[in-house]
Amino acid sequence: MQDPYSRTTDPVKVSVEARLNLRGDAEFLGVRHHHSRPPTAEVRICGIDLSLVTPEESAALASAAEVLAAQHHIAWERAGLLPTPEQVDRVAPR
Repeated sequence: MQDPYSRTTDPVKVSVEARLNLRGDAEFLGVRHHHSRPPTAEVRICGIDLSLVTPEESAALASAAEVLAAQHHIAWERAGLLPTPEQVDRVAPR
């Protein structure tokens, strides 16, 4: 067993699950160009800035968002809700 009073230089990472109830906006800030590293894609969700480092990360987020939008649309249909034409443009997958 490790001494609980000793300091370690290597951080220990474990898988956790958390829920933070926030209400706010999601804003796509675009691509940020850096002088000393590759460009990053920037997203702000509920005031928290997220930087996507690789194009693969951006693609994974976009893919997940498309699936989420499609599932949300299906859930509205199953609940018998009829979205307005403006909402259809935002909710329906393209």
